[in-house]
Amino acid sequence: MEIRKKVLEITHLAMEVKDLGYDCFVEYAAHIDELSVRLFDGKWEPEKNPLRASFYLTEEEALLKAESVIYQLKRILNNNEIDYDLAF
Repeated sequence: MEIRKKVLEITHLAMEVKDLGYDCFVEYAAHIDELSVRLFDGKWEPEKNPLRASFYLTEEEALLKAESVIYQLKRILNNNEIDYDLAF
């Protein structure tokens, strides 16, 4: 159940960073229980390469991976920058 709370937090934070000009796509594939996140430095453009995270919610490290995404999104909210040294 805790991973579901993390998914909701990621979705909420993705909407918050949008207000600062960052595009963050969060996709849930229900048939395989997978979450995918793509974070762009600024607006989406076809030639930009986003930071990417993709993990199954049932895997052992799902909480750790979700926390990494949450950290990055909160860093944007606090510092208005992406930490490229700590990719997803």
